[in-house]
Amino acid sequence: MTMTNKNFSGTAGTTMTAVYTCPASTTAVINLLQATNIISGQVTVNVAIFDTSATTETKFVANSPMNVGSSISLLGGGLVLEAGDELRIQSSANSSVGFVGSVTEIV
Repeated sequence: MTMTNKNFSGTAGTTMTAVYTCPASTTAVINLLQATNIISGQVTVNVAIFDTSATTETKFVANSPMNVGSSISLLGGGLVLEAGDELRIQSSANSSVGFVGSVTEIV
């Protein structure tokens, strides 16, 4: 068993988009997910997991408000993804929410 720690980051758009996909033959544990409002107005953010085997998307953060310049923790840790599963993010305004996360991949 090999464990690798990785970071991922980006900017959320107005459609629910995969920001991390668990690689084949891997189990991933999302340890942290932080977001920051990077525009000059209030926005909301949604976060979901997409379970590939069940073909279902489940939101676990829905329309969370973010004031100008604010940062929030979207996940405290321990979200397990199986191969092919996705972590998805969406904001109410395009290119308005920057995010960073950490993941441990187990092969």
